[in-house]
Amino acid sequence: MSFKLFTDSSANLTDEIIEKYDIEIVSLTYLLDGKEYLGYEKGKKTDLKPLYEELRLRKPASTSCINEDTFYKTFKPFVEKGEDILYVGFSSGLSNTYAMGEAALSKLKKEYPNANLLSVDTLAAAGGEGLLVLYAAEQRAAGKSIEEVRSWLEDNKLKLAHWFTVDDLFYLYRGGRVNKTSFIIGSLAQIKPVLHVDNNGKLVGVAKVIGRKKALVQLVENIAKNIVNPEEQTLYISHGDCIDDVNFAISKLKEKIKFKNIVVNMLDPVIGVHSGPGTVAIFALANSRD
Repeated sequence: MSFKLFTDSSANLTDEIIEKYDIEIVSLTYLLDGKEYLGYEKGKKTDLKPLYEELRLRKPASTSCINEDTFYKTFKPFVEKGEDILYVGFSSGLSNTYAMGEAALSKLKKEYPNANLLSVDTLAAAGGEGLLVLYAAEQRAAGKSIEEVRSWLEDNKLKLAHWFTVDDLFYLYRGGRVNKTSFIIGSLAQIKPVLHVDNNGKLVGVAKVIGRKKALVQLVENIAKNIVNPEEQTLYISHGDCIDDVNFAISKLKEKIKFKNIVVNMLDPVIGVHSGPGTVAIFALANSRD
């Protein structure tokens, strides 16, 4: 490998992808009912089903970003060995994680002025961030330089479309994304919000749909409308422990477009804690994020 590729656990990559492409993961943490957990542990099979079982009971839960010192201590052994680093990070519009990683690289750059230490703020989340990391890993494996990979990411990151829906407004309400009135009325009326990550890397509401199936169909239609060269693409679906809904969405996708491959993974804790069980998110390269 010509350089070390780092990301954080919010990239929501499967264990198989991480191992196949030798991707280094720096883990965010989450608190569940007063106990702290890592979102990812190297060498340990990732199993997030227990998290979602606890979230369904509405246990207290929160997340935290990675601090600068953790990034510094993780990066430094590789820098000491003379390896170049590309850190592809979680949206600065949703977390301070990227800023902490960038600060750690800047500190190391002062200590090792000849080191090539680069970073990219993906302005993306979950499988959107993960797809960008996957593209970076594939390009590295094909022999692209660290500068070439970084340039591609910067040129394409705002074309990575993110479309989400949630099944229960409680988790958005608990996180302050909807007010109490909207939570009560929306829950009674079976309103399912359709959200996306915008060009500022923020999760924003786009539409309100009555009924779960209609919301899932809306995600599919939004992806199908703007996707580019789907037959050449790997799509990514992240979900909050609701595989039947994922299979329904995939069946609708197959009616609309032909795609090369699809990766399905349970949604990482950083987004999952705040969006809740039943979240479904679809990601693909498109003409734009809208």
